[in-house]
Amino acid sequence: MVLLLAGCNTLPDSGPTEYKINHAQRDPKRNSVGYNIVKVSPELIGLLESQEPPLFSSLDADNAPVSVPRNDTIGPGDVLQVSIYEVGSALFSPNNGGMSAGGNMSMASNLPPLSVDGSGNVEIPFGGQMHVTGMTTNQLADAITARLKQKSQSPQVLVRILSDITNSVIVYGGVRRPSRIPLTPNREHILDVIALAGGKTGRSSRMRIISSA
Repeated sequence: MVLLLAGCNTLPDSGPTEYKINHAQRDPKRNSVGYNIVKVSPELIGLLESQEPPLFSSLDADNAPVSVPRNDTIGPGDVLQVSIYEVGSALFSPNNGGMSAGGNMSMASNLPPLSVDGSGNVEIPFGGQMHVTGMTTNQLADAITARLKQKSQSPQVLVRILSDITNSVIVYGGVRRPSRIPLTPNREHILDVIALAGGKTGRSSRMRIISSA
């Protein structure tokens, strides 16, 4: 019996003993993760029970985007087409004309394509320089209309993007048609962009999608 009891001290441990844990906790070389030993007491249990666990929906709150991205705004590099409709005596040289609802001559003028410069500005004839980065086409049309109201009779402005650099991505690599893919306000997913690029090729090369924004 004495031999059996003595042999128990020589058997391998299934885990560290309390002494080893306490000793390692006080040794900075062995306690590389910096853990501490806390005594479990009724006061500690009551404190833990009083705290409400975080909701599952809040776990990814720190990674949520600040704002919902849009694919209909103007930015540097875009090329715009601005059409201005006027009633009566036209401020701009008309390309064509027609009758308005009130019987007056309605003139429509298409300005030359306007490129948005690196600072996000365009130059509007009789309207001056305008900062357009972040605007939608409707917002820019309203801003141009406001500037021309004192110089033109009942102007109406339409703006569209001819070359959309801001709202586009470049797809290359293992796709059938590497190219620049324009995005729409529908907010395409990655699989949509890959499909628009012709889908994945049979080669093992990797594809890349680069945002132009």
